[in-house]
Amino acid sequence: MTADIALIPENPAGDEVLFADVRNVRAFFDVDNYIEALEACEKLLAHRPGCAEALLLLGLISFELDEHQRALSLLAQAHEKDPDVREYADALACVNAQLGDSTEALYYAKLATVLSPHPLGEALLPKNYSDFFQSFRNARPFLFRDRAKRQLHKGDAANAFVSCEKQLELTPKDSDTWRLFARAGLETGNIERVLEACEFLSADPLLASDFDVLARALAKVGRFDEAEQAHLNAIEIEPDNPSFSQSRIRTLAARHGNTGGHLERENNAWTAQYAAPDDTPQKHPAAAMDRDRPLRIAYVGGELHAGPVADLLFPILASHDARRVHAYCYAANARYDMASESMAQHCARWTDIHGVDPVTAAEILRGDGIDIAVDLSGHGPDSQLRMFARRPAPVCVSWLGTALPAGAGFDYLLASEALVPLDENAGVTARTIHRLPAAHLVHRPGDAPETITPLPARNQAHITIGVMAPLAELGEACVRDWLGILDHVPNARIVIANLERLGDAAVHRLHEMATTAGIRDRIDVADLEQVDPNGYGVFDYFDILLDPQPNSRFLETCRALWMGVPVLAIAGDGHLGRQASAALSAAGRPEWVFRTNQARAAGITGLVADLGHLADLRATLRDEVSASALYDVVGFTRALEQAYRAMR
Repeated sequence: MTADIALIPENPAGDEVLFADVRNVRAFFDVDNYIEALEACEKLLAHRPGCAEALLLLGLISFELDEHQRALSLLAQAHEKDPDVREYADALACVNAQLGDSTEALYYAKLATVLSPHPLGEALLPKNYSDFFQSFRNARPFLFRDRAKRQLHKGDAANAFVSCEKQLELTPKDSDTWRLFARAGLETGNIERVLEACEFLSADPLLASDFDVLARALAKVGRFDEAEQAHLNAIEIEPDNPSFSQSRIRTLAARHGNTGGHLERENNAWTAQYAAPDDTPQKHPAAAMDRDRPLRIAYVGGELHAGPVADLLFPILASHDARRVHAYCYAANARYDMASESMAQHCARWTDIHGVDPVTAAEILRGDGIDIAVDLSGHGPDSQLRMFARRPAPVCVSWLGTALPAGAGFDYLLASEALVPLDENAGVTARTIHRLPAAHLVHRPGDAPETITPLPARNQAHITIGVMAPLAELGEACVRDWLGILDHVPNARIVIANLERLGDAAVHRLHEMATTAGIRDRIDVADLEQVDPNGYGVFDYFDILLDPQPNSRFLETCRALWMGVPVLAIAGDGHLGRQASAALSAAGRPEWVFRTNQARAAGITGLVADLGHLADLRATLRDEVSASALYDVVGFTRALEQAYRAMR
């Protein structure tokens, strides 16, 4: 319950009044009610500016709230106000001791021995802040670093980043904190700070993990040549670590897509080196899958938390017929959030396999009697490819995750004809490609707005063509494509919605490429986190969405169609280049898929030639696609269950 502290106006004989106010603050402080204690201190300081007692208490409150630098500053101010009082020096000695600064702690402890006590004594300074030797025993010089470790282990990168910042204020030269800081910065998109951390660490020979983080950060700002060298350095230092080679594969995918089939070659080389089992993998008799009982389907992934995988998997889990399928989820990710909880509620069992070795993970699935194990990660974060190489189920299926051909340990690749055409099986090492009837995935709108906004071009003098992609994936080939489109549509502008946190270096790189192409004044970059926290609002600004190459976007295509925005795509190379074309085919709009950029530019010209038609299309497209296979979650799930039953 909030208590009001009435402060009596100051008078010359006001010590008793001050002492009463101090005791009131201590009453809150002693029961850990730091918010009320803070408010009381602020009132006291407003009434008595520069009051040493209030500064002392405010410093102690700040320390308890983990604001260590502010605490030291306030305690120093209190000591400066009344340098002859022992309690202020005692507090500085104890706080510095707990923070591991023995030099400052010993200085103030020695000083306190020759100073006079405050009349309030323990009523002013709690005992745990006056016992210097106990504070030394309780020293926590790396409190925030240890906290950051725990937070990263739980997948809480955002708070780990903050904890590292606080630790670096106290121990700015601690290499272990800088390493944690780099990891947290990479996961939260603070790429400039990651590069700063790597620069600090480079004073000594970098570890393999340092090079890996550096490579991933460089890739996110499009510095791919430097990233490739950093990847190779990491692999050279620890050649037996499969995750460093997987990081490199992800960077190659971001840079080139699957152009020329190079990803198949890298994937096959990785599989040969890392995914071969140490001994003969356990086989499972196909007869184990009794047709008279529900199949046990294992969904295995490293991103079973809020994000694209959860958006795509949850509606399927919620639609499974328990008479046909019992879904088991195996989460290799550390993070467990509300999306994880929602998926878990639709599973027969949710099992955390984060940090579990491949042999043990495979045994867990076998122990659960899994009939079909489905991989949702590929070479993505917390990849389980090495576990799949050990045959954890009679049938193993590659589906979501980093879009690469299925490797060792997989019997089937789930796809559609639009994703993997009948005449293009080359490079897929799974035994069989199982093409689902209409779509390889479906979409559920989730939190999409109920209403469609009017066509933006109606209210402005230009056509807005949107592009949604991580900025690093947009290279010179993309800029050349945009140049051709802008030549065809003179009154158009291109707005790029960055799918990852904006960094000045990535934006500058894109602007430089646009300047070289002579289209800088017709290119804008939007920070998606600011304009579109729910993933749909950005489409209010787009008349048309341009699917990027070489890495096509499935989820963004679905969301655009739902918001009435036509998507024009190119059928690119392999999985990575055909995500949008597969979605458009399932949505009943295959005519929006083109073979060349020149043909797509002509298609855009045709769409924008009649703004009335484009406006009508915007108003009706949601109804059209909602009746298509792309949004038929139940129908898709039944087809998926039928596919599982047919697998042997």
